[in-house]
Amino acid sequence: MNKDNVKFIIKFNGKNKKIVVLKKDITEDLLLNKIKEDNKLNHYLNNKNIQKKIFIPNKLINIITN
Repeated sequence: MNKDNVKFIIKFNGKNKKIVVLKKDITEDLLLNKIKEDNKLNHYLNNKNIQKKIFIPNKLINIITN
């Protein structure tokens, strides 16, 4: 991992699901698109509404669903 990349913790409803290495300073929207492209992570979004998103740049995203 070089200094242009960071590890993001992807959480759904407060539970860790995956750690991904992405470019530093990625936006919340781009990170959500990457999550939707990932088959394993997209499974947690199928047929669910996103109620809240907690995004901490260069650290984590926590997606709260119903």
